[in-house]
Amino acid sequence: MTDRGVQKQIKALVSDGLLKRDYRPGTSPSYTLKPPNDVHPTPERRSPKPLKNPELNPRETRAKKSEVTFSEFEQRCIDNGEDAMPADHAVFRYASRINLSVEFLHLAWLVFYGRFRDSPKRYRDWRATFKNYVERGWLGLWYIDKQTGEYLLTTAGMQAAREHGVGMPREPESALSVGKYER
Repeated sequence: MTDRGVQKQIKALVSDGLLKRDYRPGTSPSYTLKPPNDVHPTPERRSPKPLKNPELNPRETRAKKSEVTFSEFEQRCIDNGEDAMPADHAVFRYASRINLSVEFLHLAWLVFYGRFRDSPKRYRDWRATFKNYVERGWLGLWYIDKQTGEYLLTTAGMQAAREHGVGMPREPESALSVGKYER
């Protein structure tokens, strides 16, 4: 903005009563900001509660997915005749993108399944929960070798592989199912 433009804006603020100009002899004028009188001096402590009327607040009307235990999720999958982790699920695309083998993903599923099969923990989406466990490495089953860049099992991963008798390669197209991996 040019000097002339700045002076024009200042003049407009003074004429609107938002800025007060004080002339001082021999120097440039000083300006004081004058807030409008319609503003309350102290803000509210918190926001008002959202409206409960569904016509005015459409977010309240959305049906929420109920939280279920893993065993309830497993039973729903069996009842619907579907795999717990379908072959087209995002976790497989993620594993492919980072070059994580299907065998390691299978091992992660076995550990995840064993951890939550009898757990009272409840989630809305167990598939997304498993994907989070894989993406964030929460199971601690593998690490990346710095020299080769390959995924290798940690001690916990080796123990889990022995416990579940894993060591055979699996087809990448196969899905992870519930109930099929119990010993």
